[in-house]
Amino acid sequence: MIHVRTRRWVIIAMLGVFVAAGWRVAQWRVSVRDGELRAELLRQAIDISRTINPQRVKALSFSASDIEKPEFQRLCGQMRAYGRILEVRGIYSMAVREGAIVFGPESFEPGDPLANPPGTVYGEPSAAHWEVFRTGRPSTVGPYRDEFGSFISALAPVLDSRSGEMLMAIRIDVEEVQWRAAIRREQWVVAAVVLVLALMLVGGGLVLRHRDRLPAERQARVRFSEYHLVACLGLALTVVVAKALNDTEGQSDREVFRHLAESQAGRLAEAFRDLRDNQLDGLVRFFESSEHVDRWEFRRYAKAETRPPEVYAIAWAPRVCAQEKDAFEQSVRDQGIETFHVFEQGPDGVDRPAFGRDEYFPLLYLEPTEENPGAVGFDLVSDPTRKTAIHHAIQTKLSTATDLVMPFLRPGPAVVLYAPLLTLPTSVAEPHLARASVQEARGVLSIALRLDAILRRTAITGEGSSLFVVMDLYQLDVSQPPRFLGTSSPDNAEHADFARSGPGLSGKGLAGFFVSYPIFAFGKSYVVNVHPGAGFLAAHPVRIGWTAGLVGVLVTMLFTTFVAFLSRHRTALESQVRARTVELRENAQRLERILEITKTGIAIVDAESNLHYVDPGWQRVYGDPTGRKCHEYFFGQDRPSLYCEIPRVLETKEPLVTERVLPREGNRIVEVHVIPFQDAAGQWLVSEFNIDITERKQAEERLRASEVGYRELFNASNEAIFVQNPATGAIVDVNQTMCGMYGFSYQEALQLRIEDISEGLPPYSQYEGMEAVRRALREGPQVFEWHSRRKNGELFWAEVRLRSCLIGGQDRVLASVRDITARIRADEELRQTSEALRALIAASPLAIIVLDTDTQVTLWSPTAERMFGWKAEEVIGRPYPLAPPGREHEVEAAISQVMRG
Repeated sequence: MIHVRTRRWVIIAMLGVFVAAGWRVAQWRVSVRDGELRAELLRQAIDISRTINPQRVKALSFSASDIEKPEFQRLCGQMRAYGRILEVRGIYSMAVREGAIVFGPESFEPGDPLANPPGTVYGEPSAAHWEVFRTGRPSTVGPYRDEFGSFISALAPVLDSRSGEMLMAIRIDVEEVQWRAAIRREQWVVAAVVLVLALMLVGGGLVLRHRDRLPAERQARVRFSEYHLVACLGLALTVVVAKALNDTEGQSDREVFRHLAESQAGRLAEAFRDLRDNQLDGLVRFFESSEHVDRWEFRRYAKAETRPPEVYAIAWAPRVCAQEKDAFEQSVRDQGIETFHVFEQGPDGVDRPAFGRDEYFPLLYLEPTEENPGAVGFDLVSDPTRKTAIHHAIQTKLSTATDLVMPFLRPGPAVVLYAPLLTLPTSVAEPHLARASVQEARGVLSIALRLDAILRRTAITGEGSSLFVVMDLYQLDVSQPPRFLGTSSPDNAEHADFARSGPGLSGKGLAGFFVSYPIFAFGKSYVVNVHPGAGFLAAHPVRIGWTAGLVGVLVTMLFTTFVAFLSRHRTALESQVRARTVELRENAQRLERILEITKTGIAIVDAESNLHYVDPGWQRVYGDPTGRKCHEYFFGQDRPSLYCEIPRVLETKEPLVTERVLPREGNRIVEVHVIPFQDAAGQWLVSEFNIDITERKQAEERLRASEVGYRELFNASNEAIFVQNPATGAIVDVNQTMCGMYGFSYQEALQLRIEDISEGLPPYSQYEGMEAVRRALREGPQVFEWHSRRKNGELFWAEVRLRSCLIGGQDRVLASVRDITARIRADEELRQTSEALRALIAASPLAIIVLDTDTQVTLWSPTAERMFGWKAEEVIGRPYPLAPPGREHEVEAAISQVMRG
């Protein structure tokens, strides 16, 4: 029945619409996801670059000497700790030195395949990498491939805060496979939705088809299947649209939240920078610049710094060796603290005199004193956590933070910042320190902080003090899971677990409403996870998805009701249609047979050239065919052409295929199929239908022209080119350069085998040549040198490049051969010259020593061995050994001046 066929085409059309729409949505989602991932990767790179202290970068030379520097080791540790929680391959730093990009601190563990010692030259940087160094603007790069693999990268500059100079670039790499997997998830989601809709549509179509095959009396249970199908599809589409709109609204809210989070994290980062640059470094500068620092001067200075609620205390603890502890205690008592003694807390928490250590760091100055009673004299290194931080600060000469500790007689955990005091005036009120070397640490200055107080002070609140954003601070360590340090949420009410809010490419974390920011400070690596607070969620409720769902349900109900009405109406009409089916069947069969045979461009003609039927498309071109002859209608002739195919086809009763140009249709070229058949009355007729082959003919002409151009380019190459069958090694094509290089004619070249143009002896024989061809198929392009033979028997050296390719749809191996005889000869002459030079150096009575630009020994002659006593293997690769003790720097400076000319 006609409506059954129509329904089938409607279902097919809807399937096509679903697939096309799904493909477009998938491409859009991939584009959006790719942009989101690139933006997130770039943001992480920018945040890392901003949190790095430029002064630490200035201390690096980006050479092998950096590996022992505490600044290098600290940056590596911080990158390694933060890189552990990111779903990335690695975090690098890069700088430009002597016209090349070199690597600096990075997040890779020693032994990692991608690990590079500092100063390693980046071998294959892309133009985009250089662009970042040229412009100083952050950017994402890739996908690209270099010597380490295929990656997508984000690069951000680290700038000098004063001069704006670019000191280095931070680079974060994600492997292309991981990147594409993250993007492919979007495609799978869309594909699953399209598949569900398609299955519902096809399943409904099969149910309707089964119903139509049943007798009318058995169709009662499935009579109204259409509106069930419409209801299911409508509800499914409603869910899809509501989810899409909900995601769109969520994306908008996430952008708003991201701006809030960036502002919030910026305030927190600024607070850490203030602690580092103003409070702690300012305290150090105060001690270094003061001629006399007594307890009262320290109190006046410290009062201004203890006002913020996050500061528990500011303190000074001198370094006291065990031999001078008693004298130190007495000197402090003489200054007015009569009960002063150096003490520690025992396992039971009771104070006891400190003993058993080589050195002590007792609290001497502590403010505010009234809020920290009884703390003066407490030996800081008696606590293992404080001891670790103090020793690290002294060894590195850099400010260092502890892990969480319990402040002395104060509630709540804290983090203590220690800065070593490397220079002190001899007039400071610790006479026992006057004999210490100026290169030693004289003690440590410290600031005790409540991190949760910093977080809450910088948090953004809304009406009723509801938090718009919540900040959770974690300390990162390579060997331990992230440790929670504090939150801006009162009583930890809105603190989010790190596993749900941590950074990464997988999209985890509170429906995407989170932003992670690194903070590298005081030798530690911290991460701030910012997520929405109650104030933000209350100000941005999700409504559009529910609204769209409600509207979709109402529309589905209305449409389902309409379809149900049509179904009932259709049922009433079907009984009338069945009554007329017999009458129309004969005509329908004839029409179906014609459509099945002819398909396009149909014209039906009898033996007298009378037109029985003309396709509507032709009628639009040639007009009404009624009462007209074939030759007159199509060609404007008054009689049939001598080349007319109709009489011949009617005589042979065999189909005929020919080509014809239609002048009245712009010289369109058609392929004409002439097919004889009998109609229902037994009359023989001819059906003609045409297929437009104009484009095919034009393509064939372009192919011929392309072949000519290809041959000209092929022969214009300066290298000899062979095209070989990889299965047999047979040569199927060569260019003119090959004929000139080897001395064969083109026809002779096609008969050659590999051994005919080779030396013929291993490793330059037929066997090795075929092995190289097979490697090109298996492993990719091959480059090697080959001892070749010309037609006249002359042997010569050639450089051969093999690669596999498809030519004419067949596997082929393309060999490019270049004569390198002159290069081989030049290499041999260079080798002989080098040997002569080595012999001359060995015979020289003078000690000959060659240094590189880093004053490392690269040549140590035999005379130098005899004269100075060191063997060559003992000094090559090491610094110049002949400098007088204590004057090494003068010698290095003189050598550098000589090298500069």
